[in-house]
Amino acid sequence: MDFSLHSTKFNGSLHYRYPVRLIEQTDERLVTYFEAGGPVESYRGKWIGEKHFLSFFWRGRPYVLHVRWENGWEPEFLYVDIATNVRWDEQTVRYVDLDLDLILRADSTNIHLDDEDEFEAHRVKWNYPPSLVTACWAAVEEVKRQLRSGKKPFDLSIFDWRPGSTVADS
Repeated sequence: MDFSLHSTKFNGSLHYRYPVRLIEQTDERLVTYFEAGGPVESYRGKWIGEKHFLSFFWRGRPYVLHVRWENGWEPEFLYVDIATNVRWDEQTVRYVDLDLDLILRADSTNIHLDDEDEFEAHRVKWNYPPSLVTACWAAVEEVKRQLRSGKKPFDLSIFDWRPGSTVADS
């Protein structure tokens, strides 16, 4: 594992931290892989992750895409974190998770918006600026368009990916 993923909440507290393998890096995009069986640390404690994750990070985009499989590579879902301040260096990818998540299950066409209640609670508790709130809701709409577009990597064909193979351009 040659990279670390470290996400925080708006107030700087830990959201998730775990080791990942670098799959692809360009000036604008980073792709990492978390192998089932690796250690995870979060606001919920520490445990061993039981699922495979392929994650896409873009500079200047207000979201992070996670593709998740069960341990035996059965497709589970595309999971998109609405995020800010996505950045990386030679060892760590970082971002601020803003609670709003969009989920597209492998066996469905329904896009589910999750954690609106957490977003609202944190918006008030941590005093999100109005411009951030507006940007988050615009990002939700952008991600819905991406998930409906059928464009890679936001389509279900991404579930064909396995370690050692390349990822599709977006």
